Amino acid sequence: MKTENRLLTLALALIMCFALLPAAAFAAPEENAVAGVTQSYMLYEDGEWSTYEYSTVYYPSIQEAFNAAAAEPDYKNDLDLTEDQLLYFSYNNPVITLCKDVTIAKGETVLYNTHMPATVDLNGHTLDIKGEFSGSYEGERYDSEKDEMVPCTYSANVIIESKVPGVFRSSGVLDVMLQTWTADTYYITGGQIKGYFGADGGNINISGGVFSDGAFFNNGSDAADLTVTISGSAEFFGFDFWVYADENSKKMKMTVDGEVKISRVAIGIMGEYYDDKPYLVINGAYFDEDPHVWIGGYEYVPDDQVDREHLEQYFVYKWGEFISYTELDEWDRENFTDYYLWSDDCLSEYVVFGKEPELFERQTDWKADSGIYNWRIKGLPAFIPGDVNGNNKIDTADYAMCKRAFLKTFTLNEEQLVRADINGNSKVDASEYAMIKRHYLKTYTIPGAEGK
Repeated sequence: MKTENRLLTLALALIMCFALLPAAAFAAPEENAVAGVTQSYMLYEDGEWSTYEYSTVYYPSIQEAFNAAAAEPDYKNDLDLTEDQLLYFSYNNPVITLCKDVTIAKGETVLYNTHMPATVDLNGHTLDIKGEFSGSYEGERYDSEKDEMVPCTYSANVIIESKVPGVFRSSGVLDVMLQTWTADTYYITGGQIKGYFGADGGNINISGGVFSDGAFFNNGSDAADLTVTISGSAEFFGFDFWVYADENSKKMKMTVDGEVKISRVAIGIMGEYYDDKPYLVINGAYFDEDPHVWIGGYEYVPDDQVDREHLEQYFVYKWGEFISYTELDEWDRENFTDYYLWSDDCLSEYVVFGKEPELFERQTDWKADSGIYNWRIKGLPAFIPGDVNGNNKIDTADYAMCKRAFLKTFTLNEEQLVRADINGNSKVDASEYAMIKRHYLKTYTIPGAEGK
């Protein structure tokens, strides 16, 4: 009886102790689990690397999960490994798997402070950042002026790699180096993206936000195609668009529209891949560089110094009447014979520009703080051809406005002129107001205005 009482007393004491502890981790997923953290390692065996899972622990908050992922792994000596195995032992990045939808609320901050990259598996759920998600670690970098290593701070690296695709939303502060890899869907609608943003795979929708450390878009993932739509008032301080164009590469498409502002732009096509073009469509944006510097990393060659008998050694870049040349280095000429597709084929097969660039004095045509953008491609909203007054139908008012504009008794504004210019000759003529009249009378249908 005394033994039973002691056991009962001990059990009650343990229960009381656990009741007084804060929310803790648990080995199996429970109803209140927010995310699990998986630790794994690799061994080099029989001529190849093999992956082994060590543990998966579940946590009731996303911060606790990231805290666990940030802890330096030290379980190697707990494993029953031979000396040879220990020579070829490597810890894998921790994997954080969501168990439910997670929102980092406005005013809330989640931290991931470590040098180890973390992989996040959305697992079919949504991660919504309305507050702040930040991470950094201390390191060193080489200072060329001092010729020595100096202390510095690096952004933590977070990779989105989901077995079941999910949704990533951000309208707050994102201050980590984020890399997209799998077929997840992203909505970045505002806020600050302070860390470098690297998109390799997924469906990326950007309609706002300031990318202060730049963004890199390329089809480097072997797990998913990359589709990018950039619109609204998004702003990029550094913008790289890089396509690996060969038959084994994943597909990549990007559309840039609206009031997007881009500085330090670099665009490149490597190889020759003729499936499902174009890769890049630019309908509207502000830029801070003239067209000839769109080719990053090469020296611009003055027109009077171009060897026109050996144009294969240059990027040949055409923009309307403008032509510029940047010289390829020897390695590129030998390894990428199609690298100089910045020519007639580039615009028609890989990149489509919806409008000619509009030059203007800095900071005169738009309101912003940076004052660096000096030309733009002006995008216009979608419209019904012939709907001159923009009331979503073609009626007698459109016919009257178009006819009076042709007779020069009325002046159309810029958007009305585009709507009236059905045949695309950049002016209003008799054929256009005739088409509008016939469309209204239902004796003719303007292409693109069916049912209006």
